[in-house]
Amino acid sequence: MMFPPVLAMYAGALVLPLLPKSVRCWAYLLFPLAALWSVMTMPVGTQITVPLASWELVICQVTQLSRVFGIIFALIALVGGIYSLHLRDTGQQVASLLYAGGALGVTFAGDFFTVIVFWEIMAAGSTYLVWARRTPESRRAGMRYLLFHLLGGSLLLMGIILQIQNTGSILLTSFAPGESAAAWLILAGVAVNAAVVPLHAWLPDSYPEATIPGA
Repeated sequence: MMFPPVLAMYAGALVLPLLPKSVRCWAYLLFPLAALWSVMTMPVGTQITVPLASWELVICQVTQLSRVFGIIFALIALVGGIYSLHLRDTGQQVASLLYAGGALGVTFAGDFFTVIVFWEIMAAGSTYLVWARRTPESRRAGMRYLLFHLLGGSLLLMGIILQIQNTGSILLTSFAPGESAAAWLILAGVAVNAAVVPLHAWLPDSYPEATIPGA
């Protein structure tokens, strides 16, 4: 049975808090493994759709490129879980799964609505991992981090809205160079969140303040 890789991560975020602390760290590893299995076994060309009002959301669309990045994100989550086997902080474990799940959700999204939803979940999970250090410096860095990501998300959302108005479709499509203002807004939103120079100031400011497993 095929399921979106993000589903494995979010199932973990729901289940982990219910487990005893003695097994929670080892159980964490099962969810990135399940996501990796999903990424590896879904054939290229697979589409999983969900109706929403008058739209058809493509919550999972497998291409050769999305599979490559899906493998990378699932492996990072798995390695991070192994590195964090000593961790007993449920909040960090759940936030890590939300963060990794958001990355997988964006990677396999086939429509703009799905992209923006997972994009913001990703921002929420990663912000918690900065704040989880619980120091005055991490609180301030986390707030600056959140503001940067809200800026990037806002630019992305404006570009998406403009693109939907221009095309009448929410499906992800390729942009020709300089095609429209929507393309530039979407590029700017991605550039902020990806810390593309010169929009990278948030990265060296926030990562050193995050918890070690979070970073």
